[in-house]
Amino acid sequence: PKTQPARKETAQRIALVTGGSGGIGAAICQVLARAGMKVLVGYVQQADQAENVVKALRAEDGEGEAVALDLRDSARIPNLAEGILDRVGEIDTVVCGAMATWRRKRFTDMTPEDFAADFGLAVIGHARLLQVLLPRMAARKFGRVIGIASSVVCGAPPAEQSSYVAAKYGLVGLFRALAAEYSGAGITINLVSPSLVDTDFTRDLPERVRKVMMLQSPLGRLCTPADVAAVVEEDPLHLGGQVHLDRVGFREASEEAFRQGRGAVLDRPSHA
Repeated sequence: PKTQPARKETAQRIALVTGGSGGIGAAICQVLARAGMKVLVGYVQQADQAENVVKALRAEDGEGEAVALDLRDSARIPNLAEGILDRVGEIDTVVCGAMATWRRKRFTDMTPEDFAADFGLAVIGHARLLQVLLPRMAARKFGRVIGIASSVVCGAPPAEQSSYVAAKYGLVGLFRALAAEYSGAGITINLVSPSLVDTDFTRDLPERVRKVMMLQSPLGRLCTPADVAAVVEEDPLHLGGQVHLDRVGFREASEEAFRQGRGAVLDRPSHA
């Protein structure tokens, strides 16, 4: 009899992508759907954009659904998450990619509300969501959690973005703490830290800033959503640590360190 091809580990699994309607989120949704997962495209206000992402997934015979998930309202997050679980079933992979609107201000002009908006979404919002999902993953001895951080946590950050930088450091701290707490639970908890990504989120930056970032890149260009998505695509299969897309061309980490849930330096390009 003809041998049937082995099913991918990701087949029939469900992934939730917060910020799934944005440029990076949409690219991540695409690669996860291509891997055979049903993808929940999380959005706050951009319902039309989220539905367009779902249409694009279905156009490639993928499976997706737009889900309203406002991570700014921490009190409602548990109920929202439980409602999604009741409707679609257990979530196996969650990508924490949602972030507040980009703002460039001098530190002395930043308001408490600016810091609260960025930290509240990136850290508190995702923490509240994971408080619902991680115990269920641990009970099943399987889960994949990926956070989208930033290269601002890897070296000298850009000026006039103190609320954003502080929030991304907070996300890194949260994920490191969770990786330690859930070690041995069958869950991998990873961070992907790209350099400046060419999306609508960053296109209002001064052209001189964008050109400097391009010149610093080994590939002579900015990071793209597809670059980030390509790294996330690997994660549901076997990773468990931290990856840095350092100016597009280089990654830090080793697979052995990933499996052990810790980071390490790998001195070679991630791709040509």
